[in-house]
Amino acid sequence: MVREWEVKLGCSTSTGYRNDGSVIPDWGHVLYDINQFTAILVNSSMAQCPGLVERVVSYVMQYDDLNRMTYSQVMRLVREELPQMQLIMATNLPTDEGAVLTDDVAAMLQQRYPKEDHFMLGEVVLLLQKRGGVSSAR
Repeated sequence: MVREWEVKLGCSTSTGYRNDGSVIPDWGHVLYDINQFTAILVNSSMAQCPGLVERVVSYVMQYDDLNRMTYSQVMRLVREELPQMQLIMATNLPTDEGAVLTDDVAAMLQQRYPKEDHFMLGEVVLLLQKRGGVSSAR
């Protein structure tokens, strides 16, 4: 994706971006706020391509494609914004992308989100039912 943006922005050479944490820090979308994240990229090879830092920051920190919420934030959102719904099941499906939550990253997450009791990798699947809906029990 970054290479496509480099081409669209007319960058004369590649910035050397690799999806290995060497340019965009792993877990950067949850570890840093937008100003910290921007500062990291401004001081990286991405700054060679005018407009690329802004495009990446916008995507990573503002688009809905990446989840930037903790599990408890998601659950609180369900309770507060969907009071007409009853949570039937919540489960965590393991990620298949080879992502690793290292002890260092876990410590940084705990520092940034001190009220969280644990962090997990994967996708959360919620099964909701409208309250007062038809019951199958007899």
